[in-house]
Amino acid sequence: MDKKFTFKVKDWSPDGSARVEYIHATLGTVTKSVFIPLNFSEEEQRSAIAMQFPSTMFHSRWLGYLQREAPLPAPAAMEGEFTFSLDRPDDNLVEQAHEIEKV
Repeated sequence: MDKKFTFKVKDWSPDGSARVEYIHATLGTVTKSVFIPLNFSEEEQRSAIAMQFPSTMFHSRWLGYLQREAPLPAPAAMEGEFTFSLDRPDDNLVEQAHEIEKV
């Protein structure tokens, strides 16, 4: 998946508050209210916009995209066999993991 994002400043006010549209070719757009330090250089303003990137929103979309693209998860082993010693019911099953065998 492409890692490139673009942005467009939709509107802003003299105090630096703005609405920015973050855009990804596959995942779509997210509009977010951000602060842009208008008295800073162009590079610093772009950095401020990038630092306020709504990563959790795009991450959720990315997970949804993966879910649609990937096959549904299924159990790795449909059948199996294990042993359990009934005379030791208080033992930790993790300690008995060496007794588990593939069928």
